[in-house]
Amino acid sequence: MNLTLIEALAEIKEENQDEVRNEFIKEYFPFIIKKVSDFTGHYVDVNNSDEFSIALDAFNEAIDRYDFDKGKFLSYAKLVIESRLKDFYKRKNNKNKEYLRDSIDESISDQQDIEREFILKNEIVRLSDELEKYNISFEKLIDTLPKHQITKANAIEVTKLIISDKTILELLMEKGNLPRKEITSKMNVTNKQLKRSRNYIIATAIVLSGDYETIREYLDIK
Repeated sequence: MNLTLIEALAEIKEENQDEVRNEFIKEYFPFIIKKVSDFTGHYVDVNNSDEFSIALDAFNEAIDRYDFDKGKFLSYAKLVIESRLKDFYKRKNNKNKEYLRDSIDESISDQQDIEREFILKNEIVRLSDELEKYNISFEKLIDTLPKHQITKANAIEVTKLIISDKTILELLMEKGNLPRKEITSKMNVTNKQLKRSRNYIIATAIVLSGDYETIREYLDIK
């Protein structure tokens, strides 16, 4: 297949090309087989495997549901395959009628979970790349999180100031560091306090001012 992955997906989705779709799926058989093998922990017989059939359908589903703006297709396909295999084992191990009646609603819920997990992972990757500009890694961020409630509350107030003040926010983006002079002139906060909470303040300001809707939900900021 001479088309790139993105080109093939675009042709399939925009022109509904069944021939291209079939070639695309066939080309990614090894990927599908590996995901099934990773999930089940054993060799996959493609000619006699319910799991492989389910994964194949899931890969096809991923093609239909994939959004080009949300990240890498194969990462999304992996999540869909794993989710559908989990559904399969739930149905296999749960024989009661109540589960079967609720299976449609649960499938919808699972699909929402897949979308959310996929979006969250991509937001985390983007945030990690953006934090590098400020010499902040996730490990460093975790190590320097405010330990006390008062320290955290003060840091949040500083973050709110940055978000509400366009000049200060622009200085932060330009300098790659907290504009301490501008902040201390508007708030009763010391340079020592700003230095101590620097990483948390910058990371929180980036999340609140950027396109990080899913991560933002996890921040306890009113």
